[in-house]
Amino acid sequence: MVEEGRKRAEEEHRRWKAELEEAERRREQELRVEALKQSRDQLFAVIEAWGTVTRLEGFFADAERRVSGVSEDARVALLERLDRARQVIGSVDALRHFQAWKTPEEMFEVLTEKARRPW
Repeated sequence: MVEEGRKRAEEEHRRWKAELEEAERRREQELRVEALKQSRDQLFAVIEAWGTVTRLEGFFADAERRVSGVSEDARVALLERLDRARQVIGSVDALRHFQAWKTPEEMFEVLTEKARRPW
């Protein structure tokens, strides 16, 4: 009877352990799918930002070319406005955005670390 109880307890423990391992595998797969989605979304945002940067650079380059054809007084004022516009826009460094992008593997690490935190 004791032997039977021990065997039953061992079998329950094996079953519990297998269920736990399966749940961990499913959770890891869910995290991988989510990491791929978040990485892809982030990459699309980077590409969109890159397009914006390209348009901004084109705008400023065209404006500077056009400024060269106006009078000296107007040119100084327009160049000051262009400089101020650049300050308002801020950094247009597309590579900075790209460097901040996380690959699916990097995103998986981030998500895994977050999942481990109890809070």
